[in-house]
Amino acid sequence: MVVSAIIGNVAFTLFTLAGFSSGIFVLQDHYYHWLRDVATGKITDVGLGYFRIVLNEQLLLIPLFVLFAGKQIFKKERLNLLVISSAAAIMAVNLTRIYYLALIIGLGILFWKTNWRRTVKIISVSLISIFIIFTALHLITSRGQNLGWEFFGLRLQSITAPQIEDSSLSRMLLLPKIIEKIIIPDSIFGLGLGDTVTVFSPIFNKEITTPHFDWGYLEITAESGLIGLSLWLFLIVLLIRDIIKKPNKNGPVILSMIIALLIINITSPALFHVFGIMLITTIAASNDAWKQSSDAPLHIS
Repeated sequence: MVVSAIIGNVAFTLFTLAGFSSGIFVLQDHYYHWLRDVATGKITDVGLGYFRIVLNEQLLLIPLFVLFAGKQIFKKERLNLLVISSAAAIMAVNLTRIYYLALIIGLGILFWKTNWRRTVKIISVSLISIFIIFTALHLITSRGQNLGWEFFGLRLQSITAPQIEDSSLSRMLLLPKIIEKIIIPDSIFGLGLGDTVTVFSPIFNKEITTPHFDWGYLEITAESGLIGLSLWLFLIVLLIRDIIKKPNKNGPVILSMIIALLIINITSPALFHVFGIMLITTIAASNDAWKQSSDAPLHIS
């Protein structure tokens, strides 16, 4: 089921990229509005025929990426490589900075109690695959005019200079408004699900109201309060402690999945999203079974 979902997602992502790059679809047409309003996706023209495409279900992309990378470290299977390649292709189009950070740290955790040579090999293959696929796709969409490497530089530069990139600028403008909202007595218990924030957007030159805070931990605090955030993190810390105190063969992979999700939640509502809740619940429910049979293959269906 997970494998099918990842392959289906990469097929849909590449289909959408091909449609917009070829001009079959254009921004603001019917397909664009369907993608935004029904599929709740985001698409951004980054120039030279290339488009950045982000979908909601990709919130679990990195935890699943490190899951199959970990499985490949323990046992070589073509299916694992197929999933890793598919996830790499999605990453090459998604281009979300926090996903790359979560992937690098998540893969790094796999060094814990694993064969370091095989781990280095899998990490290298994973990262190089993303780079090669991105370059190939950018060459195709730009008709051979550009490799797209400077776009990576722009994404990295926008971390320290957010004004040069729209998504970074929007996130920084939201931050003080969100802090104002949660530094009130109601922040103890939260303002309820679906809370919104209003901020002036220089991009649209007007005030906009949005439920998307773009700061995961602050969004949880605004909606469920410091109590809700503390309880949720407390449960996750207990789960991590249990994994570390009673290590087994599957421990590094499980831990890397959880840490990756925690990192993604810095700028995305991954922990409080239904997919994030399902992942943590599945890991917690399966943890005892994995501990009792440390040699059992790691499996999330």
